[in-house]
Amino acid sequence: MSTTTITFLEVPFAQKDQAKMLGARWDPLKKKWYVPEGLSLIPFKMWLSEDGLIKDQLPTPPHTHPLISESGDSICLSAFLQEVSGAIMERVKRSQWVRVEISQLRPINGGHLALELVEHDAEGKLIARLQGFLWNSRAQTVLARFQETTGAVLEVGIKVLFQLTAEFNATYGLRAVIEDIDPTFTLGDIAAKLNAIREGLIQRGVYDLNRKLPCPTEFCKVAVISPREAAGLGDFRQDADRLQSHGICEFTYYTATFQGPDTSGSLLEAIHRLREDVQGGQAFDAVCLIRGGGSVTDLYWLNDEAVAEAIARLEIPVLTGIGHERDNTILDEIANQRFDTPSKVIGHIEGTLYGNTQAAIENLLIIFKTAENHLARGTQDVEDSLRRIVSLAQEQLLHAEHRLDRDFRSIQYESNRHLEFTDFEIIRTLDSIGQRSALIIDTMMRDLEYLRIRLHDLSLERLKEAEQMTEAFAREVLGLGPKATLSRGFALAHHMDGPPITSTQSARLAHQFNLEFHDGTVPVIIPPEGERHD
Repeated sequence: MSTTTITFLEVPFAQKDQAKMLGARWDPLKKKWYVPEGLSLIPFKMWLSEDGLIKDQLPTPPHTHPLISESGDSICLSAFLQEVSGAIMERVKRSQWVRVEISQLRPINGGHLALELVEHDAEGKLIARLQGFLWNSRAQTVLARFQETTGAVLEVGIKVLFQLTAEFNATYGLRAVIEDIDPTFTLGDIAAKLNAIREGLIQRGVYDLNRKLPCPTEFCKVAVISPREAAGLGDFRQDADRLQSHGICEFTYYTATFQGPDTSGSLLEAIHRLREDVQGGQAFDAVCLIRGGGSVTDLYWLNDEAVAEAIARLEIPVLTGIGHERDNTILDEIANQRFDTPSKVIGHIEGTLYGNTQAAIENLLIIFKTAENHLARGTQDVEDSLRRIVSLAQEQLLHAEHRLDRDFRSIQYESNRHLEFTDFEIIRTLDSIGQRSALIIDTMMRDLEYLRIRLHDLSLERLKEAEQMTEAFAREVLGLGPKATLSRGFALAHHMDGPPITSTQSARLAHQFNLEFHDGTVPVIIPPEGERHD
């Protein structure tokens, strides 16, 4: 049996897959990896022992193909590819930092990751493509560093800076092994894209268009653009549906994709449908752009210049609640108002509506107080007029008495000469005075009665209008009270002595409390920790 010399390697267990991919084989007797004859040692130099070679005599495998043909003028394919591999290993640096874009990413057996790394030119044309692998021995460290710095995970469509080692295998061809990653490059790429979009919008004069619109002070009809079935949309609709069910505010929903390559087209389509509805007669007080929370790389898809310009050109104030408290998107910048989460957007709407209701109630109370003041002033005016009339009558009577006394003295003085004539004049004067006084008093009393009746009718009309408005507002306010809430299927937890329970911690501390439904109260007892059963 023929023999051949093979080279054994010192391969750590964590690097066994890498050695195997380069063509090394496992000797179960020696329990070592070795390089078959005919393969270049250059790709395996990192695993050679200090003396350079560890040799042993093993039988030549029965199916080994000769490297050189019998004619001596050609080599086999594996030998040719080994020469290519050797040339790559000699001429290409072992590891380099390379800027790439991830176009495909999938896990493979053993916990490894297979990636397709690409590069596009300024026009978006593909100019380079390379298969890359992140072995499980490095995957945990690399992925943890990227996620810790960016708050995101590797995904298709983002640009990254990888430390790559080029490998050429006779079976699998040219590929790259990922050794490390620089997360700051990805953050910088997102920031650079955001800055470029911002500058473009400023140059075209559209950056501030929506921000300069007056902030809405009333919400009767609101448009909402969000992903379908998003968690943030569910939080938003908990309060929005309640407002709409009471006829306080109407919400119209437009679904769109907020992440992935289809984001731009989907959002532009939703904005187009919104514009068509507005042109068709729909009138919105605001447009809410919301989605649930996500990683920093999710923002990459929302930083789109066409979408940002379409939002900025809307003639309706836009409120964003994209779910990022610290990070920023161009949509947040150009919107009329920015909120951290969808819940804060609907909270602002609900708070504005509540404030307006409170203002209406205060205005109603002012109307009541004003009517009461007018009524009091009217009553006082009537009393003052009556006092003036009585005083005037008394004054006129007093003057009349003075005139009578004067006339009487004059008559007495002339009585001897004009007794009969004076008697007649006295009687006629007394009759005239009595008639005039009665006429004046009667006229004043009729005027006073008319004023009293008119003031009473006017006060009743104002009071009836105020009662109708109060009843309408009361019905609206009562529709939002606890009893109405309980009748819709909710329950109210409160202590045995009455105060409400507002958290699970309070409930556990109480151990025993009441759960109130619309049709009655049920006692609840929470057993101690040691007595609970799963």
